[in-house]
Amino acid sequence: MTNTPLVKVSAPVHKLKMEKPAESMIPEPQHGNGITDSPMKTTTQARTHERILVLLEQPPWSALYRMGVGIVMVPLFSRLSGGDASGWWFVVWFVGTLFALRLIPAVLRKILPFSSSTKALWYKRRQDAKRYDSYQWTKLFWIGIGLAGYVLVWGEPSSIGGAVAIFCIVSGGLGYIFRVGRATKMTLAEVATRKGGCA
Repeated sequence: MTNTPLVKVSAPVHKLKMEKPAESMIPEPQHGNGITDSPMKTTTQARTHERILVLLEQPPWSALYRMGVGIVMVPLFSRLSGGDASGWWFVVWFVGTLFALRLIPAVLRKILPFSSSTKALWYKRRQDAKRYDSYQWTKLFWIGIGLAGYVLVWGEPSSIGGAVAIFCIVSGGLGYIFRVGRATKMTLAEVATRKGGCA
């Protein structure tokens, strides 16, 4: 019986590995399934409507926005009612408009995507509205300015629209004064508490 010597076969490890071109490692873009393009488009759309809604609650845009609401309130009511409705129906229209100004943004916040920072900002504003009763009243001031501007230029100052405009300006102005006064008192109280704690 003859012993056959074992033949040792060796080869460099790097030659045994199957090399792949660098280009094949890059995944091909997927088209038509929305996986690649959808996040980018969604982010862009979210940023657009998010920016608009946030700006509408920041000065000076918040003031201009509410002045615009006051300006279009009378002509829009006249167009929808045909110009034959009594003045008290305008009061109902006014109250309904204020309700819609609160309802529509709340609905948009529910159905549209928003970032966590924007949600935190809106949460702070809601807390301020609960903290200061006059917070909502101050919004009437700029609506009254717009309404008064329309009544003085195109309408009759003695009409129900003029009375509503005066109500908005006076109540909104008083609300702003009370809000600033209360905020100042709370700030001074917080400063005094901090000084007392450090002493």
